[in-house]
Amino acid sequence: MNVYVIISQVLSYTNNYDSGPNLWTYEAAIFNDTSDLLYDFVIYPTANPIGAADLTSEGWGAADVAHFAPDYFVHWMADFGAEIFPGDTMSGFWFTYSGDNAGDIEPLSYSVLWGWDVANDAPFTFDGGTIPASSPVPEPGTFTLMAMGVFGIGMILLLKRRTSLTPAPQTLDP
Repeated sequence: MNVYVIISQVLSYTNNYDSGPNLWTYEAAIFNDTSDLLYDFVIYPTANPIGAADLTSEGWGAADVAHFAPDYFVHWMADFGAEIFPGDTMSGFWFTYSGDNAGDIEPLSYSVLWGWDVANDAPFTFDGGTIPASSPVPEPGTFTLMAMGVFGIGMILLLKRRTSLTPAPQTLDP
């Protein structure tokens, strides 16, 4: 019997520039929507990480930061009892990297491990891509302009329809 676990949204991120001289801070939060414990997290930056969160006080230990050409990775592993329980969220997974204002690396790939697949004697693994923590929201002025445009198009169509329904005036010749 195969067991498939679908994880809809495991990892959200924010990426902030100027955490120092030309530094970015990439911070991730994990939401566990599986039915088991999440205990291992690896994120694969596309830029060389300089430093990462030490989550020892949360039971996840210091991050392993490494570069095995051509890939970079940042890895955290939970101690027994510090796993992310089903329905819980844990934030504080961050790393810094160097880059100018245009150096935003956006979504990244990652892996999380949870539970144990007894048939294969290995943990369940999910590989995915990060998603923004919040979607950009247009400013109120943008909504106003869009509404005015839709209203204007509606008025044009209404006036056009009214003029096409009006019969042409007829003249009688005596």
